[in-house]
Amino acid sequence: MSDKFEHYFGVRIKWRDVDGQNETFAPEFDLVDRAGRVLGTLVITDGGGSITVDGPLTDAELRALAVNVLGPLTDAELRATAPAVEAQYRADGVLTTPKMDPSTSSLQILTYWHHKVHDGDAYSLSAYNSDLDGTDELAIAFTVAAGIEEVHPVIVASNTATSLFEILENPTITNGSGSDISPVNRNRVSDNVSTILSIKAIPVANQANLNPTITVDGTQLFAETLGGNKNQGSGAGANDRDEWVLRPGRTYAVRLTGIGDNGVASLALFYYHTTPDA
Repeated sequence: MSDKFEHYFGVRIKWRDVDGQNETFAPEFDLVDRAGRVLGTLVITDGGGSITVDGPLTDAELRALAVNVLGPLTDAELRATAPAVEAQYRADGVLTTPKMDPSTSSLQILTYWHHKVHDGDAYSLSAYNSDLDGTDELAIAFTVAAGIEEVHPVIVASNTATSLFEILENPTITNGSGSDISPVNRNRVSDNVSTILSIKAIPVANQANLNPTITVDGTQLFAETLGGNKNQGSGAGANDRDEWVLRPGRTYAVRLTGIGDNGVASLALFYYHTTPDA
């Protein structure tokens, strides 16, 4: 036994009366940790030279028995230590296992955003104005359905002229104002639709308001001036670190207000729905 191995736990040797007659004995080894606690017992008998473990060890005790590996391991040995990968059922009911890249033997993993696209639960809303002048507005507004399902958007705003970009929570919006705009499912094979609601006397699912009449701004969650044809605002490069989590039952608006004239402006929301774990 190496010094490194002995550093983690010790062995206490004693003899066990096998036949209860004080005539036949077998060596017994207690595995003890640094504090002297007995973690388990090894008993060597004459039954074919087998070694049995008298325990069992708890998961915490087993994890406490850290053992250094003197290596390096060969590729075959390393592969032999890999845990089995459990098969999973896809949404369509097909049993499948995670895929491995044949050239590198690495497990192929999707980001959560990418997974939601493949799952058919990622959507986009977009709008543009090719001539956004001073005080002109380009806005998209919708309500997150009440319940526990959240909406997670990344928002991209751009303009070639100076403008103000804002995210508003619970603004007051005139029912039915503006025009209807529908989210696009980013998985074109999926028939799923978004649960966001338009702002109308009778809200419509899978619909938002483009350029509605906002009479009261509500809470300004984010504000930034932008211009010069740079993607700015809350999610300049559609990076998931710029993701927002919108509260169910509340209304939200994203708005570009022109400061300079003759701007070519656009707004885009990339979002998915999810229900948090209980």
